[in-house]
Formats: sequence, C-alpha cells, structure tokens
Amino acid sequence: MRSAEEAQQRLEAKLRPEVSSATSDQVLADYVSWWLANRASSKIAPSTYETYESHLRTHVLPALGKLRLREIRPAHINAMTDAMRNAGKAAWTIRGAKTALASVFASALEDEVISDSPTRRVKSPKVTQKSLERLTREQIRTLLQANTKHEDRPLWVLALSTGARQAEMLSLYWQDLVLDGPGPKVHFEKSLHPAVREKTNAGRSKIVGWEEMPLKTDRSKRTLPLTPTTAAELRRYRDSRPEALRGPDRLVFSRPDGNPLTPEWITTKWKRALEQAGLKVIPFHGARHTAACLMLDESNGDLRLVMYALGHSSITTTVNTYGGYATLVYERNLPAMEAIFATAIASDDVFAEALVQGGA
Repeated sequence: MRSAEEAQQRLEAKLRPEVSSATSDQVLADYVSWWLANRASSKIAPSTYETYESHLRTHVLPALGKLRLREIRPAHINAMTDAMRNAGKAAWTIRGAKTALASVFASALEDEVISDSPTRRVKSPKVTQKSLERLTREQIRTLLQANTKHEDRPLWVLALSTGARQAEMLSLYWQDLVLDGPGPKVHFEKSLHPAVREKTNAGRSKIVGWEEMPLKTDRSKRTLPLTPTTAAELRRYRDSRPEALRGPDRLVFSRPDGNPLTPEWITTKWKRALEQAGLKVIPFHGARHTAACLMLDESNGDLRLVMYALGHSSITTTVNTYGGYATLVYERNLPAMEAIFATAIASDDVFAEALVQGGA
C-alpha cells in the first residue's frame, strides 16, 4: 500500500509544473531566467512572452538585475522608469517594462518567495490615445484594384471586411469557412502564434515552431457572416491553390509547403503594397481598425455590433477604442438635427433669425 502511495506521489510530482526553489536572497536576473524557462509559457501567450522577454532583457535587468528580490523597492522601479523616460522611451515602452516586471513579481508572490510586490505601488505612465491608423473607402478601392493578382489580397479582403485579428486569420482551416451556397460565413475560435525562434547564422530570428491557442473568452469565439464579395474572393483563392492545400484540415493562408505564413512577412508585403499604390503606410492591424470604423458608419454607430464582430470581451474596450469614430453617422444626422432646430426657432425670434442668417 505504501509503495502504491509513493508511486502516486511521484506521478503527481511529475505532472505538477516545476516549482521555483528561489529565495528572496536570489538576484532578480536569476529569478527572471527561471521564470521565463518554467513559468511564463503557462501564463501568457507566445506573442506576449516575446514582448515580455524583450522588455525584461532590454530595460529591466540592466537596471535591476543584480538586486536581490527582497531588496527591490518601489523607489528602484521608479528610478528605472525615470531613466527610461529621460532616455526618450515612449510611455507605451515604459508601461510595457513595468507590466513585464509585475508579472515576474506576481509569480514570486504566488510561490511565496516574497511577501509583497513592489510594482503594486508604482504608477504606470499615462499613455495618450493616438488617432487610429486606418484606410478610407477610396483608399481600400485603390489598394485592392492595384493588387488584383496579389497573393495576399484574399487575406486583406477578409481582414478589411471582418476586422479579424491577424493571428485569428492565420489559424483558419478550410473547415472553418463556409463559402459555397447561401449564407457564407467564417468561424473564429483559435489563434496561431510563433512559439519557438532560433537565431540564423546571419543573426536574424527564424520561426521554427508554432502554437495554436484557443481564444481567451467565449465572446472572442464567434461566427461572422461574410459579404458575397468576400466569399467570392476566398473561393477564387481556394480554387487557385494546389489540391493538396484545399483539404478541410489544411490552413487557409499558408506557404506553398503548407506551413503557416509568418506575421513579419505578411506585414512586409502589406506595407510594400500600400507604398506601391501611393498610399500612406499603416500597420497591418490598421485593417482591423478600418473594418471597425466602417461597421460603425454603416450601422448608425452600433458599438455592440462592432464589439461582437471584433470579439471584444467588454463593451468598454470597444467604446474606448472606437467611440468617437462614427463620423458618417454624425454627418447623416445633421439634416435631422437641422429639421428639429429649424422648426424650434420661431420666426419672430430676432436673435434666432440672426443666428440663422449669420450661419452661426
């Protein structure tokens, strides 16, 4: 009986995630190395892992890496962020470094290596909301008509008409699409991310492994109707692909060998196409913003529709990002407002008549 219990304990130990043997006397650099190798991948997405690793290596460890965990105070972190600010780093970069460090300390707190996280008492810098980079209707027409035979045009059309995230589209299999018959649609329930990178002899980063992950929330998992034009574009693309790449379990957007397209290569070709079409170069994520703003204009400002289409988990995200971008809705509303106020102004109201005559 005892041997059976011991065997069960050994099995459970193997199944448990590795636990840190760190103490509060360990320096931050050593704990971060352990955290990246053993804990981070189970808590954050691969793309977030890359971002955090970069922030920690570039900004955090040069400033705090030699300090023991128990020695680090809010003052140390404030000194780090002040130094970054003085060096001209953007608020987003400073916030990112602090967020990455907070994740490290959250694990140390969870493992009872420390009793409190110093990042809790450090304010993140305020990030000014930038204007969304997006394409106008005319710019969409220019881009697509200048690239009628471009291999990525079906991807652009899908992004511009649905607002899907790049990683969501890269994870699509043909079985996720209904293109033939009435009611064409696409189903999003996962995303595809580079998971393993290696350095080439030239010093560049090469993707050698991918990770498919379920979308974070139930609201992110969604089925969207496709416009007839989008469905036709995807059908033409499907029918032009080699038969071996058209199976239901094959990626929709892939290289000729069936492997996933890399985000960097998609972005490079997108920006090159914009430049060659004589358009302002914007990030590929701008296609998502473009779709959201078009939906707002054509739905009379229905933010819940946009929330559903984009897979936002909260209406707050939708409002904060797109709340002020229903410009056509406002313009279409002007005649109705004019009718209300023209009727409300009495003909014997001298002041009101002066306003009308003066165009005020």
